[in-house]
Amino acid sequence: MHALDDAEECVKLAPSWGKGYSRLGAAHFALRAYDDAIRVYEDGLKLEPTNDAMREGLEDAKTEKQRAQARASSGSGRPGACCHGRELGQTCA
Repeated sequence: MHALDDAEECVKLAPSWGKGYSRLGAAHFALRAYDDAIRVYEDGLKLEPTNDAMREGLEDAKTEKQRAQARASSGSGRPGACCHGRELGQTCA
């Protein structure tokens, strides 16, 4: 959480500096907070529309969000699930 706190402080202190948004987006991404990462990257791109790192971060966050949603809808992302949809404690093939 230290990186997230640092990045939030960076954006707070220098809200017009795009790199702060890039760092904050990356911190949210690392925490799998994809909606937050997407929002932050979009905010940063309003300041620096040609920033390739933020563009890539935004695309990565969107992709991972879709993957997470697909896992959740297939049941593999539910709490207590193990590989192949088995509950924890069951033997996996």
